[in-house]
Amino acid sequence: MDYDKWINSKYFPADYDADSGDPEIFTKEPLDVSLLLTHPFNRYLNGQIGAQFSHVSLYNFGEAPTLQQDLQDKDTETAYLSNIINLRWDTLNSAKNPSRGFYLKHELETNWLHDQLRGDAENERRDPLSFTWGRKFSFLRNTTTARYYTVLWYPKTVLALRLQGKYQSGGDIPFQFKLPLGGGTSLRGTSSGRYLDDTVVVANAEIRFPIYKGLGGILGYDAGAAAHSPEQLALKDLVSNPVVGLRYYMSDFIVRLDVGLGEEGMGLYFNFGHAF
Repeated sequence: MDYDKWINSKYFPADYDADSGDPEIFTKEPLDVSLLLTHPFNRYLNGQIGAQFSHVSLYNFGEAPTLQQDLQDKDTETAYLSNIINLRWDTLNSAKNPSRGFYLKHELETNWLHDQLRGDAENERRDPLSFTWGRKFSFLRNTTTARYYTVLWYPKTVLALRLQGKYQSGGDIPFQFKLPLGGGTSLRGTSSGRYLDDTVVVANAEIRFPIYKGLGGILGYDAGAAAHSPEQLALKDLVSNPVVGLRYYMSDFIVRLDVGLGEEGMGLYFNFGHAF
């Protein structure tokens, strides 16, 4: 379960126009609840099946008049219940701090069943589902993630790579559930959710090296793009940011501090665990 209260979010009316002016500020309140069952087929292959409930409220549009005008009234509060299935090949030597191995995962997520139940409820003028806020919509989301880690030399210096692609198809998908690009775990140095669309691709590379005892550093590079469909992805829309950071390795977790240098500003990220 993940819940955030009163997040100040930014809305950019023009996705790739750095001269479009200051972003508009509004409040976003998301709630995500998921339940997944995992089955190991062998040492490296795992499968999961489950469900996720997502609800997002938007308000405080005083500083976001364009967004408020663009949204339909029903889109200020909307939700869905989805079904999830994924398959994962994982040879990593550590889930927390991998230094060797390969990870490949493909996931399908759809709210088709929920959408059908909502349609039946509307046709029969009854509402058996208490979470049918917002207008009716459907989606099928595909996410493929590949990660690779190897030790370059000793003292233990690790090359970490990630490539991830997301694509969703469907009808009338609300603003809240467009795929985001930007933020501390995807495109560091670019504002969280700076780009929103139905297709997102992001690539990350880091060199992780020791400094002193439990303290380490990283040199990284992030690149990504968003588009309405995979066919519309273009090199001219590629956004790339260099990244530097520090890591403090403890017995049970990792403290992360990253600085991403983007064209529109600098991003400072303090959190736990690696970005990928």
